[in-house]
Amino acid sequence: MIFVVAGLLYPLLKLFKFRKNIAAISTEEIILIYGAFLLYFIAHSIFWWKGLFNSLGLERVMAAVIPAAAIICLRGWEWLNDLLSPYPRIRNSVLAIMMALIVIYPFHSKNFPLRLDQEEVLIRDVADWYNHSQLKKEDHRIYYLHPFIPLMMGTDPFDKGKMLELWGLYPTIRSYGYGVIPDSTLVFWDAHFGPNEGLAPLDTMLHDPHFSTIKFFGSENAKIVLGGRPFESTSNLENTSSLTSELAFSGKRSSKLSAEVEYSTGILQQTMEMKLSVPVTRIHFTCRIYSNVEVDASAVLSAHSDGKQTDWKSFPVHVASADKGKWITCEGDWLVDPAVIRNSNYLKMYIWNKQKQEFFVDDLEFSLYDR
Repeated sequence: MIFVVAGLLYPLLKLFKFRKNIAAISTEEIILIYGAFLLYFIAHSIFWWKGLFNSLGLERVMAAVIPAAAIICLRGWEWLNDLLSPYPRIRNSVLAIMMALIVIYPFHSKNFPLRLDQEEVLIRDVADWYNHSQLKKEDHRIYYLHPFIPLMMGTDPFDKGKMLELWGLYPTIRSYGYGVIPDSTLVFWDAHFGPNEGLAPLDTMLHDPHFSTIKFFGSENAKIVLGGRPFESTSNLENTSSLTSELAFSGKRSSKLSAEVEYSTGILQQTMEMKLSVPVTRIHFTCRIYSNVEVDASAVLSAHSDGKQTDWKSFPVHVASADKGKWITCEGDWLVDPAVIRNSNYLKMYIWNKQKQEFFVDDLEFSLYDR
């Protein structure tokens, strides 16, 4: 920074002849070096300040004029060297300090030596799960956008028969329909690129009946990325294909069950997000149900750890003849083993339509208690 400021002052000193022995600066240098750097820097600053062209004020954008900045720094040192020439010891000391800082700085800033940041640590976990799952063996087409994903999965990002960028998913669907997307295509959505460059907001994915959630990943202290979102590939809904706008108790949608739909949209909750401070011994659930027939179903709670189901409990849910044709509240409790809950990665709750009846479920939720 000192050399840049000194370098920018250099042509002014020459222009006003504050020091007669300053070397001449050509018109080409003024235009191509100083002009290019200042124009680029000022434009970048204004774009960020005014929010123009979706500018984020990123440091990496300045990489385009780093060569020009280096020459300006050299001019700055030339001027400082001239100022300190009567004091060789001071000049040599300043030069030694500056050179030491240049050598030390890369090791105490940013990620050098290279370390995984929070996003990359989470993606490593996602890739580890995928590489050890049956999905890897089945060789599905994949949509993604975070550049670290193919690297950790060991796949070729240039193999367009398998790996496609997420920003092409919905434009392709709008142009040619869902039929051009192969069945069982996998989408690795992340909060950084998905809703921004990927043009795929999370709500759009969750409410699209052609997609359903397989697994979610997050971290307790997730990095906040563009858009104010925590970096995680997560939702708290599963099996969203049952969502319908046909009827709802609150909001615009509910989960419609029928002879063809056995399970409602479910809730998935990571245990790390619950920040459990006491042992959980009881889980209470509530939901709203609407039906024109008597219903005999079950509310199901399951616990999962490392991809395996570690517990499964059900509670009977009924709609009596007198309650037909209106929304009713159903609720109940599960008694649980605190150790199972504590050691789980996530909990899942849903309504099981075991009699294959037609009814609607809304406002499904559960709460944890220590007694």
